[in-house]
Formats: sequence, structure tokens, C-alpha cells
Amino acid sequence: MFPLYNKFRESAGISRYRFESTKAYDDDYRQFINLVTQQVTTPQLSAVILREEVERRAALARQEALDRDRLSKELSEAETKFARFATRAPIGLAILGVDGLAYLPM
Repeated sequence: MFPLYNKFRESAGISRYRFESTKAYDDDYRQFINLVTQQVTTPQLSAVILREEVERRAALARQEALDRDRLSKELSEAETKFARFATRAPIGLAILGVDGLAYLPM
């Protein structure tokens, strides 16, 4: 039996092999077992990493949507406050563009 580890070096399972009684358990055999163990654990680790990445991106997307909603509300409130200020101002008020021309809302 050989332990299988996840990316945090925590035990993720056990791999069990039956050895040929006529062959010696030498370095070649040991390398083969290590290779088989890596072939088994690598796809599992890839799946775990992929799942974590998908969850991370979903959380980021949710946070970005919340931020976008909050900023949209803040912009709407700011526009409303400015419109109230502009209509109640006792003096003339104009919005100029970078070219120096007055901006006329449609």
C-alpha cells in the first residue's frame, strides 16, 4: 500500500498493489510504482485545483456584480443631488466640456 497525497501534502487516499512474487522489489519496480502513483494522483490534483479556481472566479464575479450595483446606485444618487442643486441654484450654472463649449442636456 502506498499513500496518495493532495497538493497540501495531506493524505488523500491509499493505493494498493499486488506484487509479483517472482520479481524482486528493486529500484525499477519502485520507480514503476511511483510513476503509477503519480499518474493516479496528478489528475485528481488537477481536478481539485480546477474546482478551486472555478469557485474563486465565481466569488470574484459575485463581488464584482455587488460592486457594480453599489456604484450604480451611488452614481444615480449623485446625479439626483446635482440635478436638485442645479435646478434650485439662484445663480446661472453651466457645464463646460474640455473644448470650452457649454454642455446642453437633451
